[in-house]
Amino acid sequence: MKAVIFDMDGTLLDSMHVWREFRHRVVKRLNIKTVPENLFDILKDMSIEESAEYFSSLSKNKTKQEVLDIYYEILKDFYANEAELKPNVKEFLQLLSDKNIIMCVATETDMIFAEAALKRNDILKYFDFLICAKEVGKGKKFPDIFLEALKRLCLNKEDVIIFEDSYYAAKTAKDAGFTVYAIHDDYHSNPQEIIDISDKYSMDYIDYINML
Repeated sequence: MKAVIFDMDGTLLDSMHVWREFRHRVVKRLNIKTVPENLFDILKDMSIEESAEYFSSLSKNKTKQEVLDIYYEILKDFYANEAELKPNVKEFLQLLSDKNIIMCVATETDMIFAEAALKRNDILKYFDFLICAKEVGKGKKFPDIFLEALKRLCLNKEDVIIFEDSYYAAKTAKDAGFTVYAIHDDYHSNPQEIIDISDKYSMDYIDYINML
């Protein structure tokens, strides 16, 4: 292992819970009266851009950009002031740094929010670079973000491990030929899915610390 590509939400940050509350707040702000019963399931694997387009179609009178403006107002406050690290993250990052392992972040969250959250939690310093889905034009249903990170690292796939918490992103990475280590997050209702496809799975970073 020469480098690690980290997801952010649910992997480094204990932040996935905010998305359930966040979407309810968006519905309220947009004054949407009727939503599908399975709204949360519909949205959970969408990127910010994709979900904004979906909410725009539900609202009838708000453009995608207007929905995004509401998103940014809500999310800016959360990532700048509330988002916390998952247990033992900082210790794991320090250990990787001590071993001269290169680290970067590949996230579907916009760069301005990612940088704010990582800086406030004093871990931005560990990463050579951050890359977000908006930069590559596609979310993690496609491998582009992982391949771009690999290109910037100037390494081969076998030299890199990807850390993820969500099944769909882990599956994309695995299908693209990467090694994937998974970390548990309560946000996901069926952890067995990601357990089955990942090379390793852990409830806590302490297990990965003990591996090194």
